[in-house]
Amino acid sequence: PDKLSKQAETVLAARANPNNSGDAKFAEIAEKEEWIMFRRMHYDWWMFPWAGPSSYGSKYQLTKQDFFILTQDKQFMAKYIFGLRCIIDAKIKGNIDAMMSDYVSPRRVRKIMVSVTSFKNAATGDTKKALEAMIQTIYENWPRLTAKKKEANVKQIAKDMQQYCVK
Repeated sequence: PDKLSKQAETVLAARANPNNSGDAKFAEIAEKEEWIMFRRMHYDWWMFPWAGPSSYGSKYQLTKQDFFILTQDKQFMAKYIFGLRCIIDAKIKGNIDAMMSDYVSPRRVRKIMVSVTSFKNAATGDTKKALEAMIQTIYENWPRLTAKKKEANVKQIAKDMQQYCVK
């Protein structure tokens, strides 16, 4: 039977922990439209998990199977997509760049892009369509991602996609 890895269980627990910047905190911030908080908080590893290691080692590192299992979990995917929507809304509604600002780690945009692309690649049906739409919205609102002259950080996204993205 399909079973989530220990790391995926850690991701789910971190997202649910009220002491973390997880699902409940994202909902609270979005409701209050305190967009700046998405730039200030630490949440990348559990809100936008990927198959790559982190400064925590493999603690939040998902397996390929985890991505496929989680895309079938409607509740998880609704929360995941809501988290992405919050990052996008911070930029569109609040003019706060929580992904590529000089105030956030350059790794954040890489983690988010590899994470959402991995989930999109593992998803099917409406979930896949929703994630494709989110990715399109990101590219439309972060022109630095598609600029002809690529920043080093953006070049690294392509490398991370090759190395860590679920295909």
